[in-house]
Amino acid sequence: MAAVGHVMFEPIRQGKQILVLSLAFWSLIVMATYTANLVSFLISKRQPICPATSIAEAERLAVLICIPGSYSLTIKIKEKYSKANLVEVEAADLNTNWLVMA
Repeated sequence: MAAVGHVMFEPIRQGKQILVLSLAFWSLIVMATYTANLVSFLISKRQPICPATSIAEAERLAVLICIPGSYSLTIKIKEKYSKANLVEVEAADLNTNWLVMA
């Protein structure tokens, strides 16, 4: 049986034909399941791990907040949210998001 799903072996006897038909059907089911799982994995959106929707809520829930360490806005955030668990990271590590809650 080829990877494209068609059978190259064509038996003459009925018992062998049933065996080949069932093997081809099983192969079809396995390939369809694999394809469906792959597509599901590729198109699924990642759900946020943190339920907080704002910095104030993250501060209340004591969630770690990653902020860029090389911006002047970082100092203002630290002053405004002094009780928050802030972690400074390099801006390149944030992957174009200036605020990431983890």
